Amino acid sequence: MKHKLLSVISISFILLLFFNVKTVAIENKDNSPEMTDERAIEIIKEIADFMDSGEKIGDEISCRESDGYNDYYFKNKEDEEKLYKYHRDYIKDAAYDYLCEMYDIRFYRGRCTQSRTSRSDLSSCLYYKINTKGEFSIKSKDKKSACV
Repeated sequence: MKHKLLSVISISFILLLFFNVKTVAIENKDNSPEMTDERAIEIIKEIADFMDSGEKIGDEISCRESDGYNDYYFKNKEDEEKLYKYHRDYIKDAAYDYLCEMYDIRFYRGRCTQSRTSRSDLSSCLYYKINTKGEFSIKSKDKKSACV
């Protein structure tokens, strides 16, 4: 009987410690100074929208002006790589949209698009696929397609 009571008390104590530690971890997660991906994406959109306006972007972002160009950066150094990554991806998307509109590119399904294989042969195309790691692979050749 004594061992049973001792084991019940020790198990209860262990469970109490476990749930207390879990609660503290959840509270600390909410107060984490690390920036979320969603907030980083919002900031990049704000930077793109207000690049020329001079409006304050937010508390997480600072701006230094050098040689007439605005250089935006995260005040928290650990988030600097996140700003670089999202800003780079935003610029790629904006450039792609601009080029598609400028050259009237109509073929784009998923991650496939067209590219000219050589400058002299306009009728020869390579279709390629880009995966999430940035690696690409050639899908097929078609000499009847027009490429930009």
